[in-house]
Amino acid sequence: MNILSVVRVLLVCRVSVLAQNFSHYPPYLKKGPAPLQEWINLFLKNTSIPSIAVNNGAVETPDWSDDITSCPSNDSWAITYDDGPGPYTPHLLDALQSASVKATFFVIGSNILAEGGSSLISAFNAGHQIGIHTWSHTPLTTLTNEEILGEVMWTGALIQQLTGVFPQYFRPPGGDIDARSRAILHAIGLEVVIWNKDPGDWMLADPETAQQHGMNISMVSQEFASWIKTPPDNEFGIISLEHDFWKDSEAAAPVCLDLVLKAGYHIQPVGDCLSNPAPWYWSAKNPSLAWSSCQAFVDWNVSNLPATSSALQFEAPQVTADTSSPPWDESAQAITKISVTMSQHISKTVLKEQRVSLQPSRQVLYYENSAFAHLCSFCLLALGLHV
Repeated sequence: MNILSVVRVLLVCRVSVLAQNFSHYPPYLKKGPAPLQEWINLFLKNTSIPSIAVNNGAVETPDWSDDITSCPSNDSWAITYDDGPGPYTPHLLDALQSASVKATFFVIGSNILAEGGSSLISAFNAGHQIGIHTWSHTPLTTLTNEEILGEVMWTGALIQQLTGVFPQYFRPPGGDIDARSRAILHAIGLEVVIWNKDPGDWMLADPETAQQHGMNISMVSQEFASWIKTPPDNEFGIISLEHDFWKDSEAAAPVCLDLVLKAGYHIQPVGDCLSNPAPWYWSAKNPSLAWSSCQAFVDWNVSNLPATSSALQFEAPQVTADTSSPPWDESAQAITKISVTMSQHISKTVLKEQRVSLQPSRQVLYYENSAFAHLCSFCLLALGLHV
């Protein structure tokens, strides 16, 4: 059986996923990507931004008194997940669906780019709140005004291209924020969300980090159990911080979720637990300067595809020497290499563009996407074929 025969079999199965043109976005993990001039004109010029020097490192003890750190009701618990989407996000979405719970995901633009957008769209369509967590996860106070703006707006634009909305809620990486960076965020119109409980699951990022800090999966749920037994504040509810990007931190999440549910807390997204919340998003029905300026870019971007469109455009995000590859595990990297090669053959032979509607009055390009290429790869390996 040759390659095209395998492809024809798979085409009958109609395996396809949404993909779009990401070629005009910044490179993967590009620190402080340059913003569009229109964004500078809108949000940095004629804006009162304190003249505070750029830091060499994150602020050790940031002042969060002007930011959202808790739910106002002591029976409310906003569960939030940072740093995704990643390879384990789909499993977490399944756990949340099984528990009939909605959460807030503060997403990194570069990880949306690397993952291709499928988990972001799944979370959005499931009714979870999506918030911005910068493009490269760089501490805000170490960036210039223009770099902060680029981190936020490029992430918002990518989310908007995939969902039609621009998030109105933002979380600074590591909680690093000062008056200067906050003024830029407020100029855009963003609500800044921190947390009042952190189980330290970020220490489960890899075995070396976990060993260095003496951390294991069970310690995350133990922290949740201690908060339930002794709430941090009898007057206010909890906004907890977790991470959906790493395998072990995601593995701890369903256990923690079950503990909170059994304790009788009202689990809500951040945007619902507040007494006078801002809308979750800006959209065509609820536009803002941020949404309108990004929509102009999105419309241009969708209509300006590169000359040769690959089925896996997001697998080659113009990585430069000073950036790293998407941090999947080694097996996923191997699959990706095979899939990219296969997708190149597919895109040259059988893939056809189709116009479909994603949001009202919006047209996007639809391709046979990464799941198709991955399935092709697995079938080829099983048949002992090589591309």
